[in-house]
Amino acid sequence: MTLSTLGISNALGQRLATLDPRPLIVWENRRPRDANGTPYETIPAGSKPYLDVEVIEAMRDDPTMKGGGTRGTAEGYLQVIAVSQVDSWAVAGRQLIDRVRAVFPKGLRLPVFGGGTVEITGNVHAVPGFPDGDDWREGVRIVWEGRR
Repeated sequence: MTLSTLGISNALGQRLATLDPRPLIVWENRRPRDANGTPYETIPAGSKPYLDVEVIEAMRDDPTMKGGGTRGTAEGYLQVIAVSQVDSWAVAGRQLIDRVRAVFPKGLRLPVFGGGTVEITGNVHAVPGFPDGDDWREGVRIVWEGRR
């Protein structure tokens, strides 16, 4: 049984989707989609703040290497960026990020499809804010470890 990166991404994404009310969530290398899954050509007006999300796998043990791991683990982080309007205070984006923090407490364990679990193993780290054209972006990195 292999712990899959896709399984980890799905487990983290399903947890993020529990935000209520659910904001627009834009996943890495995907166009934003409406509630029915239909892609938008651009971010719809009035959607800010929305979330820009990326799952980063930073390490995976390699049992093929001499002395390599056999634990079947992977480590990484979920980077969640709130995108809000530049020059309009950062309150709405920060409130959205606070809601994200609340659904990923340290010690949370989520089942991974195909076997294994993903656990939030560290404190949530802030990502410094920065302007990006008409947007202001700031967010968090949520540290996780996957185990088979």
